Amino acid sequence: MDTWGHSAGNKRGRRRFRPLAAAALAAAAVIGGWQIPAEAVAAPYLADRAQETVSVRGSAAAGLAGTPDPAGAPVSQREQLARAWRAGGEQVRERAGGALIGSDADVSAFLQQDLAAAQQIDDELQVSRMLAHGGPSIKDAAVKALDGGPAAVRAFLASGWATPYQSDTEIQVSRLLASGGPGVKEAATRALDAHSYAALEDFLRHGQFAAREDDDRVRATQIMAAGGPEVKAAAQRAFDDGSYAAITEFLTRDQFVAADRDKQTQTVAGLAEVAKQAQLQAAAETAAAKASSERAVQAAAMAREAAERAAREADAAQGDAGRAAGAASRAADAAEGAASASAQAVSAAQTAHSAAMAAVAAAQRAASAAVMAGDAAAAAYRAANDARAHAGEAETARKAAQGARDAAQGARTAAEAAGHAVEAIQGALGAANSAASAAGDAAAAADAAARAGNAAGAAGKESARARAEAATARAAAARANRAANSAQRLANAAAEDAGEARSAAASAAVHADAAAQAADEAAQHAGEADHAAEDAARHAEAAKNAADAASGAAEQVKKVVAIARQTEDEQLAIRAEQGRADAQKAAADLRAHPQSDPGVEDALPAESTRDADVRGWLATARDTGTSAGDAVTAARKAALRLAEKSSPWTNRAAFAALGGTDAQVRAWAATGVDTAADQDDRVTVVAMAVRGPAALTTAAQDTLKDDHATVLGFLANPDYPGRKQDDEIQVARLLHDARPAMKDAATKALDGGQAAVTEFLQHGQYRARELDDDLQTTQVMSAGGPEVKADAQTALDGTPQMRHDFLATGQHRARLRDQARDAHRASIDRLVADAAQSAALAQQQAAEAAQAAAIARQAAEEAAGYAKQAGLAADRARGYANDAARSADAANASAAAAAESARVARNAANQAAADAKTADHAAQQAAASAAQARASANDAAADAARAHRAALDAGKDAADAQKAANEATQAFLDKYRAEQIAHAAQGNTNTGGLPEGFGGKGGQADYANGTRIVVVGSTCYLNGVQLPGHLGTGNCDSLAHDFDIWLSDRNFNWDELGKLPNAGVALLSEYCSYHPDACGPELRALLPRWNLPFTFPPGLPDELRNNLHRLIFGDSNSLAEAISDLLGETGNLADIARTRVGQVHNFVTKDGNLIGKESAPGVQIVSPDDISRLREQLTNQFGPPDRVQEAKGWRETWYMGDGKKNVTWRDYSRTGGATVDFNQFEPGDNLGRLKRWHYEN
Repeated sequence: MDTWGHSAGNKRGRRRFRPLAAAALAAAAVIGGWQIPAEAVAAPYLADRAQETVSVRGSAAAGLAGTPDPAGAPVSQREQLARAWRAGGEQVRERAGGALIGSDADVSAFLQQDLAAAQQIDDELQVSRMLAHGGPSIKDAAVKALDGGPAAVRAFLASGWATPYQSDTEIQVSRLLASGGPGVKEAATRALDAHSYAALEDFLRHGQFAAREDDDRVRATQIMAAGGPEVKAAAQRAFDDGSYAAITEFLTRDQFVAADRDKQTQTVAGLAEVAKQAQLQAAAETAAAKASSERAVQAAAMAREAAERAAREADAAQGDAGRAAGAASRAADAAEGAASASAQAVSAAQTAHSAAMAAVAAAQRAASAAVMAGDAAAAAYRAANDARAHAGEAETARKAAQGARDAAQGARTAAEAAGHAVEAIQGALGAANSAASAAGDAAAAADAAARAGNAAGAAGKESARARAEAATARAAAARANRAANSAQRLANAAAEDAGEARSAAASAAVHADAAAQAADEAAQHAGEADHAAEDAARHAEAAKNAADAASGAAEQVKKVVAIARQTEDEQLAIRAEQGRADAQKAAADLRAHPQSDPGVEDALPAESTRDADVRGWLATARDTGTSAGDAVTAARKAALRLAEKSSPWTNRAAFAALGGTDAQVRAWAATGVDTAADQDDRVTVVAMAVRGPAALTTAAQDTLKDDHATVLGFLANPDYPGRKQDDEIQVARLLHDARPAMKDAATKALDGGQAAVTEFLQHGQYRARELDDDLQTTQVMSAGGPEVKADAQTALDGTPQMRHDFLATGQHRARLRDQARDAHRASIDRLVADAAQSAALAQQQAAEAAQAAAIARQAAEEAAGYAKQAGLAADRARGYANDAARSADAANASAAAAAESARVARNAANQAAADAKTADHAAQQAAASAAQARASANDAAADAARAHRAALDAGKDAADAQKAANEATQAFLDKYRAEQIAHAAQGNTNTGGLPEGFGGKGGQADYANGTRIVVVGSTCYLNGVQLPGHLGTGNCDSLAHDFDIWLSDRNFNWDELGKLPNAGVALLSEYCSYHPDACGPELRALLPRWNLPFTFPPGLPDELRNNLHRLIFGDSNSLAEAISDLLGETGNLADIARTRVGQVHNFVTKDGNLIGKESAPGVQIVSPDDISRLREQLTNQFGPPDRVQEAKGWRETWYMGDGKKNVTWRDYSRTGGATVDFNQFEPGDNLGRLKRWHYEN
């Protein structure tokens, strides 16, 4: 902490004055005629000091509340509370501040009711802090005070803390006495012997550190004297540096690193010597191994000579036996070849026979396939003729439908149009049936063509199979003939080889005796070589052990060095990481509490301490339009804020106003606060004059003679004659030896004029210096070793001051540590290399010894092998003679077997030739059948294409007929609606039925169990199913009568059956399965592919659509009756529309209000669930919608019945969700203002 209670790390903070400036002002009695008493200048600092150092115990405020002013005048309650606020702790300041900005009653109430409680809380908080941070005695006394109640707490804070605190101080000194070095012990003893609290405090604050520094230097000297070379070098570096920081680094870090390096050097040197001694031992053992190896080689050479003689004798015997065996082998090979040739002939004959049989079977299958292809071609021809006939029927029906359409469109009345519409529907149904029949015929023709093609393909495959089998038979016959000829040649050769085998057996026995004698000599020399090899092996093993010991020592050296270096690197990394963490924290603290550039804030005006709230409160208090009460409150808030923190004169004035009357605080807000600011600003000008040049002092004197505005102007721009030259001189000094950033910033400032120079001197130079430090630190880090890199990175992570310190001193100490590290590692590397060289030489010598032992062992083994070879040679010679005799016998047997094989082979070849002729004949027959099948398939394909074209023509005629039926129905609807409108215009809104004669063509009949037939023209519909012109055993009426009786004998699930879209077809199909004769083949063929329901024009009301359907497919007496029933139920189409509109209105409202939130006129924002619910309600109430797929998605429409109003749902919109549009609704529909529903994604 500095003199004024601020931490050293914040000396570039917000405090506007320095002690030096205050002392200078106190000493300056008069400057320029403006007199400032010295005590007036010093008083604010003394008051500030008293405020900051006064005890925070709450009992001080309690004393102030009843104490008169020293001058004898009574102290008001507000002034008492202001003093309590200033002297109080956290609770008192917080609560008293609220009361001070309130009324006198608030002040009185707080003094009488709340002050004591707040003081007690502050007292206890203060004691708790002392308990948390104090020594043992303070802790005990604080606990007792807290346990003793408010009085004990106040007594402890008043004076009770002093004795325990002194006891704790003595304990601290005693602990340092016990643990410190000689210098610390001596200083601690002096402090204790003085029996003075001041002496103890001085020791703890100052004396112990100086003594510890002396002790540390002594301790470093002692460590240096007792340490090894690395320790001595590290200590000497610290002493050469001379700073206490270097001594501390040596004691806390460097000595341990150096000691580890000394231990490492000692360990590595010892292991290197072990490796050297092991190498010398390996050399001696190697020489002995080489001598033993030479003796073994000599003995082996003599054994080899004896073995070679035995081998030569054995080889001679082997030659004789080989000639006999060769002849026998050739005879056996000839016999085996003859047997193999005979087997090949037999196998080839069997193959030829199998191929002949397979060829015959393939020819038969090809003939069958040709017959099948012909049948399929005939079927395709018949189906194509039928398809063309049905296409003609579809064309006739289409023309009839189009004629009916034209008649309906030209009809004068709706009744006449309805009759023609029924004819058009009949024609469309006929065209659809004919098209379906034509499609079936085309499918049958295509199927037949496919069958024909498949049969032709099968015939072709069988023909190819027959040709392949015939070729196989011919090849097998040829192989059989060649094998028979080969068997005969081999039988003749076997007889010749049998004679040669007998002549070779006699000479093999002559050489066996000589081989046995040579084997005995070889065994004797082999024993001599084995003894010498054992000696060489013992010496080689000893050399290997010594070499392994040397290698082990060398490897141990490497491990020791690797572990030591890894440990050293890890310790450096840990230190670096901790340093970076500390640096990052310091940088974060600096960012959280940024410091101003030196000297900048010393020139700020007093008004700079007023924040936005203070300026607002002062403006409110000064505003003539503000009420008296509000003005006083605003003034007190401003006074409270400035009394907490502001310049000295402003602070004292604000505190005085805080304790004053309403009039006093308003007067302060009006003028007093500015007067105090003027005084503060003049003090600032004097401070600038004291530390500035003479010209600045003269300018300050002139400024102090003028008003406040002039003072403020001077603070903003302290200009004076010669300032430009002074500033440029300062810039030039900075340019001298400047680094890049500083040089660039200074040059730009000089080029930019006075404002740029001022900015550079106040701010820019510090930014430039930091940039230069950053760059230089990065450059040093890039070129430095591990220690330099670690310290440089720490500096880069930390504050600008850390980088400055690193460049000033830190980099040099780090570089010395890197140099010491490199020198140590170079020394260790030399020892490692020596150990590795000793190990390598020892291993080389051990390898030579092993090689010598191996040569000796190889020689001994060779000698033993030679002896063994000699014995084996004798045995082989004897065996070769016996082998020759056996070979002669085997050759005779092989000759006889070869003759028999030749006879069997010739018989098999003759049979294979006969089978090949049979296979060729079968292949010719299969080829003829395949050609016939392919011709039939081509005919069938042409007929299928003809049937397909007929089906396409029929399908087009059916589509045109369907279109004509729809247009005829629409013509009826148009005329019917026109008549309805005409009736409505005449005041008749209910026709009571359709015009006379509507639907009058044809008739109907109903039966007991619900069966109905409708006859339109010459066509009969049974329960909606169009019957063909030709039934089985009966006609339309008899079939319906019998079907109705059949229904009465059955139990159906009518509910489930009613859900089927084609229930009439299902029931009739079931009936026909029981009574096929009554239905006939034509009806049975139509039922499985019947297509229901019939399609009506879009826009037709659901009720009318359903009744038209019932007219054609059952459930209504006639079309006229259906329309009449519809109008009798709902009045007319207008009534239908009104009914539906009312239902839609109920769907989109709740409690009389439209569902959702209006986003634009007629547009309601609803939820996705609302849209889903409406869609479901519309479908349930009005039936399925007209559904159309558009480019962007699906559109569904429900019509209201009048041809205009409709509700449309779309699964796409500009906003991405589903949309419902309400179209053509009028204000009278209760939906006139609703246009759209949508939801937002």
